Amino acid sequence: MSNDAHEHNQWSKVDRLELKNREHLNPEDECFYYMILPNRNVYTGGVPWGSPARSQMMNLKKPIAQIQGYPNLQRYKAQAINQFAEDVAEVLQRSTGSLLKQRTAIVPMPPSKSVCDPNYDDRIARVCQIAQAACNNANLDYVDCIQSKKTRPSAHSSGNRLTPAQHITNLTFSSSALQAYETVLLVDDTLTLGATFSACKQLICQTYPDIRVIGLFWAIYQ
Repeated sequence: MSNDAHEHNQWSKVDRLELKNREHLNPEDECFYYMILPNRNVYTGGVPWGSPARSQMMNLKKPIAQIQGYPNLQRYKAQAINQFAEDVAEVLQRSTGSLLKQRTAIVPMPPSKSVCDPNYDDRIARVCQIAQAACNNANLDYVDCIQSKKTRPSAHSSGNRLTPAQHITNLTFSSSALQAYETVLLVDDTLTLGATFSACKQLICQTYPDIRVIGLFWAIYQ
């Protein structure tokens, strides 16, 4: 794995060595990432804090309340959303010969805020919608079927990381939305410990044990 997030710029599978830092992922999980971000507790060595990857992620995650009334900040966030979507579409278009031969659903993983929250951020949903449209493949559908019941403090701001079981208690799953699909692509911006992915995968596989679930993350923490 490269130590420079900007030079990495390629989709890579989370391997067994990297799994040791993802306590909620299992060896059979299929998860892929595009960029590398420095560990939050490491300020020297590895990827520099001022790296393009970190800047892109900060723009993507700018809170809705923070950008209201600031066109420049809104533009930066929109640019990051479009770039993430472009990167997702690129890997899906490259896999047309295999993955997209099956009926596939691209599903945004739910944010920490519920859809009823005035500060609800639909950035991952927008990434999935843009990527799906860019692929223009009849086998790929955008499906938004997992939501947070109540708003909870975000892990990156509070430092409070939930277990998969705790996540599941706060999620709703519209299971019928996936009955026509053989593969589900769960999309999120960052992979840290893998709790959200694990929770979403468990919800899906409880109803559809034979479905293939793949995680696509824009960035992974070192």
